[in-house]
Amino acid sequence: MDQEVSELLLHLEGELVLPVLGGAYTRGWAAWFTRPPQINSLRSRYDYAMLLSIPDLAKLLGVAESRARVLVASGRIPGQRVGGRWLVDEVDAGNYRKAAAGRPLTEHNAWQFIWALPRPKGVPGLGLDAVERHRLDRRLRRFHEAADPVAFIVSLLARRADKVLLSANPEDLSALRRDGRLRLAGVSHSNSGLLSGFELEAYAARRDLPDLINDWFLLPAKPGTRPNVIIRTANVIPDEIPHLALAADLAERPGPREQQAALEIISGLRGT
Repeated sequence: MDQEVSELLLHLEGELVLPVLGGAYTRGWAAWFTRPPQINSLRSRYDYAMLLSIPDLAKLLGVAESRARVLVASGRIPGQRVGGRWLVDEVDAGNYRKAAAGRPLTEHNAWQFIWALPRPKGVPGLGLDAVERHRLDRRLRRFHEAADPVAFIVSLLARRADKVLLSANPEDLSALRRDGRLRLAGVSHSNSGLLSGFELEAYAARRDLPDLINDWFLLPAKPGTRPNVIIRTANVIPDEIPHLALAADLAERPGPREQQAALEIISGLRGT
């Protein structure tokens, strides 16, 4: 949430505003305070709500601010006008993104789609029959024509791999990155522009996960805590993670920097 909206909420509601990762979580501190009805309707489902301004929403969806404003004003994404400005619940924005592309592909079909774009090393020809090729070509056309390509990819490729959230000794992360069974991805991939020394994101063959967990003493991330290791497992993992899979990794994260990086990768693949 931008500073202008934060100040607006502070003025209207008398709430404590806590900035977190480019957004702002708001928490009521006076139960007796009568909130404006617009804010009540936005927060009726949540004690803690992340409210997005139009610029925030545009970054999340990877669209122009004018497009984001049209989506809200038309009712396609629920929103409320507060002090003359639109505010949108992050959950409603996320629901719109999930619905943008329809039903996710199976793991097998998701990787066929990923590999149809510039194919990485270690991946053989697709060997599709006529029906499979027709379906793939149709999906590729939808990808190139999608008004919201980030939301399209997030939904279409949601089942490309199983995401496992783990916790590792921070001192082991540097060596873990060099494990030959892992293929760095997401924020850990060099092409993301978002290299983080405090977490590891990678793909691994599904069969290798038990040994990775045992060898590095990895533990399931505790509920409510942020994992420092994210491993996505699938039956077949290429030697190099394709750009489209990398974009999907980044697009699944809510941060504006990750969203922008995903959009840039997808725009390059679409030639836009």
